[in-house]
Amino acid sequence: MKYPINKEFNVKLVGVTFENRQEKLKRLSDLDSLYLIREPDNKYDANAILVTLEDGTDVGYIPREIAKDLATVMDSGHFKIIVANFIKKEGEKTGVDLILKIVPQNYNLTHY
Repeated sequence: MKYPINKEFNVKLVGVTFENRQEKLKRLSDLDSLYLIREPDNKYDANAILVTLEDGTDVGYIPREIAKDLATVMDSGHFKIIVANFIKKEGEKTGVDLILKIVPQNYNLTHY
C-alpha cells in the first residue's frame, strides 16, 4: 500500500475555486469536521473522493492522482480514511491542506 496505515499524511484539497467553494472555505473554522465521501459515479473520475463538512456541504476533492490509490483503500471495506486535522491557508485564494489517516474499518473515532 502506497500510504501507510495508522500514520498521518498530508494532501492538498483541490477544486476549491469551483461552485462557490471559496466562500465556504472562508467560513471554515477549527471547530469544523471534514469528511471523505467516495463518488464512484462521478462523471469526471470514478475514483473521486469528495470532501465535505459535517452537514454535507462540499468544499473540494482529493487530488485525482492520490484519489486513485485512496479509493481502492476505501472500497476494500477493510479500512476507512479519516481527516485527522486540516490547515486552512488564507491568501488571495483560500486553500486547505488535509491531514489524513488510514485506519481499520472498526477504528473507534472517539479515541482519536
